[in-house]
Amino acid sequence: MNKQDYLDKINHMLGDIQVYTPVPDYNISDVKNKSDTILFKIFERDQISNKQYKYLTSYTPKIPTFYGIPKIHKKDIPLRPIVSQINGPTYRLNLYIHELLLVAESEIPYLFKDTTAFLNYVEANKITTDNTYLVTMDVVSLYTNIPHDEAIKYISEHYLNTLHKWKNYSVGVTPIDICLLEELLHTMLSNCTFEFNENLYKQNYGTPMGAPASVRIANIFMYKFLDNFLRQYLDHKPQHIGRLIDDLGPILCVDFFRRKAP
Repeated sequence: MNKQDYLDKINHMLGDIQVYTPVPDYNISDVKNKSDTILFKIFERDQISNKQYKYLTSYTPKIPTFYGIPKIHKKDIPLRPIVSQINGPTYRLNLYIHELLLVAESEIPYLFKDTTAFLNYVEANKITTDNTYLVTMDVVSLYTNIPHDEAIKYISEHYLNTLHKWKNYSVGVTPIDICLLEELLHTMLSNCTFEFNENLYKQNYGTPMGAPASVRIANIFMYKFLDNFLRQYLDHKPQHIGRLIDDLGPILCVDFFRRKAP
């Protein structure tokens, strides 16, 4: 891609003041200290080991960097915004949250893990009646459209609802108190500041692509959002639903548009 075109697209994204705000400076040590303080609370309650605590806190933080990946399969080649969190002030905290949410994500129904799972699902649910419709949907810019308070609420609910399932999984950490999980999530989501072209920006909304826990946060958020909608929706509902993060499909609607008799 032409460099100027790339810069123009990045600056257009960062110009969305609802999502990104330019900031004059960034106290990276203060943010890491906040993360370390929460981790120390968890350590004091014997919910992480001394070795885990040292790994999660013993590193020198650096400012995350922002870049865009061209979506060459789409018109006008838009960019996918990525915030590289490696060794950022909440990076290790992010890794920890990612592990804590393993069971909660694994217990999400109708979630495709890969293309093979999608193909197997379609093969096992072939329906060939005249009144069957295959529908797909996509959420626009999911990662930057997830409201923080709602995400923390949904994740906390699903985490509590799946605690009894931990015995069925091999998880590298132990469960923690829900108040501490909420504090971890709030710190991670509200402290995303990054650098691009020697300028600093804060992401005000959503969760950054490039953060280790973001996929699991997005998956749980979408599951709870869709589940709540389906519980309240009283009209025709599809027989089968499958999802891969923000892509819903196939949604198999049988007799959804049945013609009325004359």
